Amino acid sequence: MEALLAAIERHLPRDPELDPSVVRHDVAILRLAVLLAGAIAGLLIAAVPLPLGTPTLTLVSATILATELAVIGVRWRSLARNTFGRRSAAILVAATGAILIHRVLALAMETSFAQVLVADLLLLSLVYGFAAVIVHRWTASLALVTIGAATLGACFPEAVVPAFVVGSLGAFLVVTVAAFRRW
Repeated sequence: MEALLAAIERHLPRDPELDPSVVRHDVAILRLAVLLAGAIAGLLIAAVPLPLGTPTLTLVSATILATELAVIGVRWRSLARNTFGRRSAAILVAATGAILIHRVLALAMETSFAQVLVADLLLLSLVYGFAAVIVHRWTASLALVTIGAATLGACFPEAVVPAFVVGSLGAFLVVTVAAFRRW
């Protein structure tokens, strides 16, 4: 019986502030809203033939950041119930904000589209690596995926768009699905 209780205790969160189950629903809603905002922005780009380039990506980043801030504003009381919720919201906003700032600077410097996508993937790998340290260790695998996609895009510029789609959207889709996994 003691062995069973010890095994159960090992799987229980040690600190309620770090217990993801407290805010799992809200974090999942936030991630889903961001995924939907990205999908809607992608559909608008396809429907209104905007050229795929840094200005369009900058607009997409601004739209996603606005969506994140709106959802966080609406769900803040619930998200702020523990450290896990606050950290999850902060990581998401910081990552999107960093990418938006990078894209604005890239526009000002007239950086090539391929270079912007590769640098975005590197920023995302840093975010997933950071998340692995403070939230979930398994996100380190997503850091490796985005680094691999960045490497592929840097070595083969003609493959940068598919590498970006797989590396960024694929990794974020995995994170979103993981948020719903334990409901």
